[in-house]
Amino acid sequence: MEQLQAVSEHAATAQEQVSALEQQLQAAKEQATSAQVEAEAAQEQLAALQQQVEGGASSQEILQGELDKAREELAAAKEKAVAMEQEVAALREQEDTTAGQLQATSEQATASQEQVSALEQQLQTAQEQASTAQGKAEAASPQPKARQRLLWS
Repeated sequence: MEQLQAVSEHAATAQEQVSALEQQLQAAKEQATSAQVEAEAAQEQLAALQQQVEGGASSQEILQGELDKAREELAAAKEKAVAMEQEVAALREQEDTTAGQLQATSEQATASQEQVSALEQQLQTAQEQASTAQGKAEAASPQPKARQRLLWS
């Protein structure tokens, strides 16, 4: 029973870990989406600046600087998005591992419960056999008067 309780507690802990990982995964997904939106905005800004440069804007050097800055921001946003995707993948892997542990714990709890049931059945059978043996022993033993007669003769 103690083993079953320990297994149940382990299963509850594993379930809490799965829930926490799911929350982390959701947060990482939201951050990845945000990084993707930033990357798209930087891409649009880059395209607009390129059009201005190509259109012959009067301050081409200023625009080129802004264009370079936009490219750097785009590269940084893309790197951030890649890092977030890697974090999401790592969280998914951790979630899968924890789910596997939870499954194993659940199977162990089931096996322990089956073992407890088998032991309870064995105990019941042993108690029935003891009761039957006691009844046979009482039936086989001579009555007190009969025992006295045997001793006097």
